[in-house]
Amino acid sequence: MTFDGRPALDARLTSETDGEPLAGFIRLIADDTHLVQALALGPKTNEKALKALHERLLNDLRIP
Repeated sequence: MTFDGRPALDARLTSETDGEPLAGFIRLIADDTHLVQALALGPKTNEKALKALHERLLNDLRIP
């Protein structure tokens, strides 16, 4: 996968802890000597809203 021509990796995140379960989405983007991380993470009960937030983040993300 690529993002604006740069190598990228997507992952869905979950946690199974004694507390409130978490869910999230992450995209890692390689940019020469930097690694750009776009992350949306929160309570699993808000997973659908987190996915929408992550999509908006990626749509608005610009790497100079």
